[in-house]
Amino acid sequence: MYSIMVDNWLKYMLLTLIAASLLSTSALADCECGYSVNATSDPEHIVYTDIIETNFRTVQNLSYNDAWEIQTSEFPYDPTSGQYGRIDELRNVISNPLIENSTWSGSGTLGPDAGVQIWTRAGIPTNNLVPMGEIRTSRSDILYGSIRALIKATSTNGTCGAFFWYYNDTQEIDNEILSRQNNPGNNTGAVNLILQSLASEAAGYNAAETPTFDTYPLPFNPADGFHEYRFDWTPEKISFYADGKWLRDMTQNIPDNAGRGYFNHWSNGNPSWSGGPPNVDAKMTVAYFLAYFNSSNPARLSDYKSRCPSVAGTHSICTIPEYNSTQPFFFTEQKNMTNNQTNASGDATSNDSGSVMVGPLPQCMMLLIFLAGLFAVL
Repeated sequence: MYSIMVDNWLKYMLLTLIAASLLSTSALADCECGYSVNATSDPEHIVYTDIIETNFRTVQNLSYNDAWEIQTSEFPYDPTSGQYGRIDELRNVISNPLIENSTWSGSGTLGPDAGVQIWTRAGIPTNNLVPMGEIRTSRSDILYGSIRALIKATSTNGTCGAFFWYYNDTQEIDNEILSRQNNPGNNTGAVNLILQSLASEAAGYNAAETPTFDTYPLPFNPADGFHEYRFDWTPEKISFYADGKWLRDMTQNIPDNAGRGYFNHWSNGNPSWSGGPPNVDAKMTVAYFLAYFNSSNPARLSDYKSRCPSVAGTHSICTIPEYNSTQPFFFTEQKNMTNNQTNASGDATSNDSGSVMVGPLPQCMMLLIFLAGLFAVL
């Protein structure tokens, strides 16, 4: 009897040690407690809990990617804002994935400039609606974050290409590229940095009459190749960047509600803005979207607090790499760097499709079940 008790006690202690070791490993999963702008040792660092990364160069068909929604909205003609209305059409969002997706550069299956193509169609529309393309994130809980996109603008005059965050018409963060502002002669251009607000609403949605509007000159032509546009959004300010270089801060009219990320490419014939419509079909190409952000979803907040009650000094916070034009870094393409993330990449063929939550709690439950069965056998 005594030997049986000792034997069972030794088995119990062995299984306890195995469980402790495995749980310790689980608790230290890479990036488990977020993604940091600047190293955590930097006094200016900011940690964000959630991630959406889409490498559009590997997406075969955006219709099957659950991180994104292709829009089919209609914007009727409004004589105060342009000569024509606009209509989102599915045919104007086209995937052009890399032929060889193990690399970053190279031709797509439809030709050069791999990524998702967003089109504005040419000519004077017979129904007063200019065909355009628009996509948005399926998640609508983006509240503060560092949001980035790699875009090649069109060289065709008469369109507006936009990368933006949107809650409503008075809470919107815009990067808008007007193709008429591109200057291929001296290889320069501009990006319009805009915060739509109650002030812009009062001005008839003419944000140019508010302090949160800036046509910022760029030392490159946005149509000459792919360039990264970025904004870092906190409760205090929004900082805009291009190709990793800071452009300016805005400290007024800061949005404080959660919303979605968007891309669109359009024209309504307004001579003071988009111009056009274009004489030929015009294409804007997006190579990637990177969003490191805080979620407004109560379930996401509760999950984060339970697994990361304190993030000070933890090894499970990952620093977001700086812009790299030749080989961008994707956490979603690494092992063990997007635990507990929903729609991290959105690819239906990806392990990070959002359909399953992977993290300490599910791992612990599976471990306990395994150990209980093992103990019963022993």
